[in-house]
Amino acid sequence: MPVAWDATKYVQGYPGSWVVLARQKGNDWYAAGIAGDTARNMTVKLSFLAGPPATYQMTLIADGTTATSFSQSMDTVGSGDSVKINTPLRGGWVAKFLNLVAPVAVRGGADHAPSVNFVAPGKFRIAGETFVVPNAYSGKNVTLSLFSPGGSLLKSAVIDKKVISLRKDFGLSSGVYFVSLKTAKQN
Repeated sequence: MPVAWDATKYVQGYPGSWVVLARQKGNDWYAAGIAGDTARNMTVKLSFLAGPPATYQMTLIADGTTATSFSQSMDTVGSGDSVKINTPLRGGWVAKFLNLVAPVAVRGGADHAPSVNFVAPGKFRIAGETFVVPNAYSGKNVTLSLFSPGGSLLKSAVIDKKVISLRKDFGLSSGVYFVSLKTAKQN
């Protein structure tokens, strides 16, 4: 059975010299680039990806240093990023952008509370810029752990604040995360 693809939605390049194409399948993207008769340092703008809080795991396979080798790398990227790819004469690359955080409506700012969903005792799904620690943990030192939607631990710290800023307190951008709260042990 043939695979149904969305239309090609992104093209970058110059006729006869180089080209980058990207296609979407569901929430994921696939891209490829090829150089013509000149080696090229391609700077690929990832503006075709969904905007924040969507985050992607990029798997990039490119030509290596010799004609019979290739390199593979992985990175976490978003729509505001660019990727620099050294492409040899008549060389190319392919990349898959696996959507780790599907686009959701993110509320936040002065007149909107961030979205918080209770998952289990001490566990929450959050979307936005801030997280308000539930009253049950107020006045106590708690260990706050932030996880990606895929379950990877991103950051963990003992906190004693009521309002947590993802950017200021953890160095993370607005997005969708899972939070685990545990009362810190007192000595």
